[in-house]
Amino acid sequence: MMKSDDQTNDSVDVAKPKVTILFVDDNPEEFIIMQWLCNGSEHIRANLVCVTDIEKACESLEAQNIDIILLDNKLHLNDDFRTSVPVLRSKNFTGPIGIVSSSIEPEYFQEFEQYGADFRIGKNELDRNSLGFILDEFATNKREFLDE
Repeated sequence: MMKSDDQTNDSVDVAKPKVTILFVDDNPEEFIIMQWLCNGSEHIRANLVCVTDIEKACESLEAQNIDIILLDNKLHLNDDFRTSVPVLRSKNFTGPIGIVSSSIEPEYFQEFEQYGADFRIGKNELDRNSLGFILDEFATNKREFLDE
């Protein structure tokens, strides 16, 4: 499990909301990209937790407060979000789950909400701006509403 420690940056803006992101991807090289995206965010201070499979994701959900999950669509050859998301929801995670995939074109992606996912995004669309928008829309606004 890889963690990004937002305290290593001396210029951390404490006015930014801190968001714990669980990133689930079976390709550890994707962790480096996601860490880069999170570290450059103007919107949030990210605590990025990276795991390679659903079992480790479930362990992370039990061990800490996760604000949002970004889930790779295909974690195994014959497995996709239609089986992964219900497993995460069965652990009583009620926060947002986003599906990240190299292609969101297949027809079954139109049914993402039926399986408990909140949004989908192509890996080619994921940059610091889109990540900031996603976190503002799905993670930080919900937290502010709950804190009021």
